[in-house]
Amino acid sequence: MDIMQIKPGMLLDYRNATVEILDVDEDLNMALVRRQTDSAQFTASCDELNENPQAHGDGFHYY
Repeated sequence: MDIMQIKPGMLLDYRNATVEILDVDEDLNMALVRRQTDSAQFTASCDELNENPQAHGDGFHYY
């Protein structure tokens, strides 16, 4: 995913898990993330993050 589109607070997919973006490092193209299932924090390459509006929407929109 393009690093310019990634913002703290977003929910994205990373390796078949949902993660919350905590911080973004544009110089390294990395993001500090927290996995939703166990709250583990780690860094992830922004290239491996994917947006999935069906899974992480506000519940009012259906695709």
